[in-house]
Amino acid sequence: MAGIHKTSQGSTPQRLPVSGRVRLCWLYLCAQANFGFAGMMALIASRNMSQKICSPRHACLVTFFVLGVSVVATATDRSSPQLRSFDRPDGGSGSWLDGLKSSSRKNPGSSQSRPGISAEGDRDDFDLSEFSQEPAARVSSIKTSHGTPNLAQLQHQLPEPAEPQLDPESVLSGTEHSSFSSEPGLTVNSVFSECQPGCQQNLCWEVLPKGLIFKTYMAGEKEPRMQFVSFYDTKSQRKLWEAVLGGRVGLVRYSDPSISNGDAFQLDLEGAVFARVLPDEPSAMLEGSDYRVGLYGTWRQERWSYRAGYYHISSHVGDEFLIANPLFNRINYVRDSLLAGAAYQLDESTRVYGEVGYALGIEGGAKPLEFQFGAEYTPLPQTTFVGAPFAAVNGHLREDFNFSGGVNIVSGWGWQGVETKRRLRVGLNYYHGPSLQYEFFDRWENLVGGGIWVDY
Repeated sequence: MAGIHKTSQGSTPQRLPVSGRVRLCWLYLCAQANFGFAGMMALIASRNMSQKICSPRHACLVTFFVLGVSVVATATDRSSPQLRSFDRPDGGSGSWLDGLKSSSRKNPGSSQSRPGISAEGDRDDFDLSEFSQEPAARVSSIKTSHGTPNLAQLQHQLPEPAEPQLDPESVLSGTEHSSFSSEPGLTVNSVFSECQPGCQQNLCWEVLPKGLIFKTYMAGEKEPRMQFVSFYDTKSQRKLWEAVLGGRVGLVRYSDPSISNGDAFQLDLEGAVFARVLPDEPSAMLEGSDYRVGLYGTWRQERWSYRAGYYHISSHVGDEFLIANPLFNRINYVRDSLLAGAAYQLDESTRVYGEVGYALGIEGGAKPLEFQFGAEYTPLPQTTFVGAPFAAVNGHLREDFNFSGGVNIVSGWGWQGVETKRRLRVGLNYYHGPSLQYEFFDRWENLVGGGIWVDY
């Protein structure tokens, strides 16, 4: 390799000082650049001659002038005193080989003398061959200029670094992270989860969440759900079917997904049609239907849950019923109401609730104020497939009837989804009060029957 000299005392390679090697490289580059520039000028001159931009005599003069400048610059660099000699530690001057020879004579074959390092501790250069040695030999070859112990001796006095202790469970679950970083480590769950880490207490927004924060009233007669109940009215001595086609879904939720049943806020949308069919009439006549749509904000805090929002309900009479009863006096019953409700979970199985509604827009004999309250008993099932019993009662007082109202009682057996928390119920139903169809405003009913429900 250029710039390496072998001493007469051994085969240890010696190198030029950094300043000498850099100078040689600089001179070589200057010479190459000067000659290259001269050649380029000659090429330009030849092209100019072919295009008759300048005369051949001018091109030759320019070429020889550049070559002359290159030769003079190179000769001046080679005669520089920085290349011919360098300052020695003893204050003298001489060839750069003299320093290496004197150093080799003072410590022939010594492992503590390091090639390329002066006595004053000049560490501008070192030998790469040192790194081909064993670590112990490489460390022991370094010694300070003041005779202090080498690094190998200091290494024995230092304690061994402790190995990091990793919990096997945390490694498998991907929850460990570096102690030098304040940010949580990336895991599979944090990358692919809906809620990314970094927000305070892991609170985040979730679109179309599973389940509801404020559960549907199991005995509420105007709650959106899927339902089919066969009743017998003991007052009118007739059979009727009450069918509900509807549902309730969460649009967006703000919560901590890592905490089950924790504090949360959710926006719900609901809609349903409540239809009554008379199976004993020709073609199973549709007597009437009520339509309901609502938008609620619901939230939960420990055992309490709340809902507040708006709902619209309107009543309609069936076409077949109007044809069969042309003298029927149809009314346009409408309520556009604001409501607010609260529920309290007494334990894992029992809930009580209360609700108040005030209609801003009314038609067809409706009055503004209404109250609803009730209780539910839904014990947790032993297994998902076995299910568990349920029982619920609901009271609904309306200003339409001077705060007289109806009572609805349901009881039976039910199942609940593990993730969705939806309920499938079969059982008996008893209702006493104003007609479940608001179109028949002045009719009172006493209904007994049974059916199936799917609650959201």
